[in-house]
Amino acid sequence: MTEHSITIYAFRNKETGKIYVGRTSRPLKFRFQEHMKLLEEGKHTSFGMQEDYERYGDCFEIYVLEVVKNPTRNQQEYEWMRLLETYDDRFGYNSQDMGVKKMRRAAGLYVPPSPLIGRTWKWYTSAAELAKECN
Repeated sequence: MTEHSITIYAFRNKETGKIYVGRTSRPLKFRFQEHMKLLEEGKHTSFGMQEDYERYGDCFEIYVLEVVKNPTRNQQEYEWMRLLETYDDRFGYNSQDMGVKKMRRAAGLYVPPSPLIGRTWKWYTSAAELAKECN
C-alpha cells in the first residue's frame, strides 16, 4: 500500500489575525501560489480574504498545522476549523456553509477534544521562505 499524506495549513492575516484553514495533497508551496494568484486576480472564493488582500496587500503568512498520513476522512481539517473558529467572521475566512456541509457529510464522526493544542507551529512569512524549506 502506498503511503498518502495531506497537509493541513492555515493562512493568517498579519494585520487582522484572521485565519483560513485548508488542505492539500500537493506540495504546499504550489497551493500557496494558487491562493496568491487568485487573490492578485481578485478571484479568491473567500470573499473576506479577498477584501482583506485588497485592503492590506500581501499580508498573509502560511502555517503548517498538521501533516496527516493516509487520511481516511476530512476530520483533521474540520477539527482545525472548529478549534480556530475560522468559520466565524470575527476569527477567520472559512465559509460556515462549507464547514457545515462537510461536517454533515461526515455525520456520525465524533471529534474528541483536540490533541492538537500546544503543538509547535511554524509560520512562513513569504512564498520564498516556504520554498527554501521545501527544497
